[in-house]
Amino acid sequence: MIKRGSIYIFTILVLLFVSCESSAPEISVVHWQLILVNDLERNIQYEKLSVFLQASDEDGEKDLDQIYVINDENELYWEIGSAQWTTMERDGSKWYGYSDFTMYDKSPFPRGKYRFMVTDVSGERDEKEIFVNIDRLDPAKIKFPSISVKDEKFYVDTEYENVMTIIYDANNRYINGNIIEYDVTPIREFPDFTSLYAGRRNKLFLYVVTDGGYGLLNGPYKDLIQQ
Repeated sequence: MIKRGSIYIFTILVLLFVSCESSAPEISVVHWQLILVNDLERNIQYEKLSVFLQASDEDGEKDLDQIYVINDENELYWEIGSAQWTTMERDGSKWYGYSDFTMYDKSPFPRGKYRFMVTDVSGERDEKEIFVNIDRLDPAKIKFPSISVKDEKFYVDTEYENVMTIIYDANNRYINGNIIEYDVTPIREFPDFTSLYAGRRNKLFLYVVTDGGYGLLNGPYKDLIQQ
């Protein structure tokens, strides 16, 4: 015979266990891209990796803790915390990521298999694998999109379609981005005019995607608009 007190204690222990049990995060989709950067400020070219994960956790968004990028073959790994990553919402889904993973010496990323992992505060995790096999681009053979100002107009020189502006503030925080519709645009009709005019320390980059899916980023352009 089981005493009522024993049953009560057993029930409480079960409830405590269930209430403290943590749900593992889940990665639904991984979006990644290699980007060739032409850094006008430091006069260097290098690759960077952009990674965004469509992830969820039944314990809530705040339970997500770290994102890892791992290349086992070359014993490489990167990690960022929730304070560093960018959060975006598209079609009702949350995406978490970071667009500035680089090799420590700015060399090209090794091609091969990478693991993308997300962990929560309790150490539960989920991961996805991808294979980076995009051919390396020779910066010397690439014509990056460029922009200039003359006679109160912006002139964009590019051989690519769908050139996009990306604006960062002085602390490299993303402000906004827009597609440039015309090669020649009056300054006050430029889609990012307000951001550039209001913050002279803001930096503009031009971004395109090649036919092979490789990203090209040129900048920063600063003080394009003189107050």
